[in-house]
Amino acid sequence: MFQEVMRHVDPSYRTTPKDMEDLFAFFDQDGDGRVDRFDHRLSMRELLTHYKHGEQALVIVDLQNDFVCGSLKVEGGVDAVRNTNSLRRKFRHVFLTRDWHPRNHCSFHDNNPGTQLFQTIKLTLPDGEVVDQVMWPTHCVQHSSGADFHPDLVTQPSDIVLDKGLNAAVDSYSGFFDNSRAINPRTGRRNGDTGLLEKLREHNVNEVYCVGLAYDYCVGFTAQDAVECGFKAYLVEDCARAVQPASKLHMRKLLIDRGVKLIHSSMAPMPRPQPNGSFTMEAVRRAVQKRLARQ
Repeated sequence: MFQEVMRHVDPSYRTTPKDMEDLFAFFDQDGDGRVDRFDHRLSMRELLTHYKHGEQALVIVDLQNDFVCGSLKVEGGVDAVRNTNSLRRKFRHVFLTRDWHPRNHCSFHDNNPGTQLFQTIKLTLPDGEVVDQVMWPTHCVQHSSGADFHPDLVTQPSDIVLDKGLNAAVDSYSGFFDNSRAINPRTGRRNGDTGLLEKLREHNVNEVYCVGLAYDYCVGFTAQDAVECGFKAYLVEDCARAVQPASKLHMRKLLIDRGVKLIHSSMAPMPRPQPNGSFTMEAVRRAVQKRLARQ
């Protein structure tokens, strides 16, 4: 199968045994030692995301009342809203994520007797994985005013809104997936998949600009997952604010290490070279090696 794929990519290139080994690891998305239809489709989409001349999209993360001025207020949140409003005029494709928690959500301090606000506890997920979980104030409960987008945030009917954090047993920082990261064996998709990845690909997006609240949690993890999913990702720093300076510094280092570009809104969107139509085995090799290095 791989030889056939590569002949379509670049008929003049001869794959080496190392190429074939790396390609198999790249296509084996869930690491189970075989490549099924889901693995193949997802991997080919990732390669095409790198090398098709696609669209640029703004992803606005969780600019909701509870984060801007409510129970989990982030200092400077109103400024993030205002700067985002100015930035969004430059983008044709705008996606918004929102926390949309059930009232019995596992991250709420009130649902975990004996804990303290902002304490980090060990939480066992439904699949048995044990993760660190911050005890947050109750926030962004479904259909509450705190879950509404801030009234100053400019939205348009064409914007695409995606909900996250719907599973009471798992928190969800990223706009792409929940915090469990596990693959559902029945669907072949990651648990807590919000649909953002699919929507971005439907709109031929290959560059993502992340803004919103909070820099050190949901915005940062969304940008990291964008890179993991094959997009070129930017975090627009003046359109985001952090919960704490220390956690912002930690997240900033993670973002740089993962390949997320940190920019000011005056630089967005970044200019791009015109596509030359080339899609060679050498380009495939670079994409494969880049992703394998992150695993």
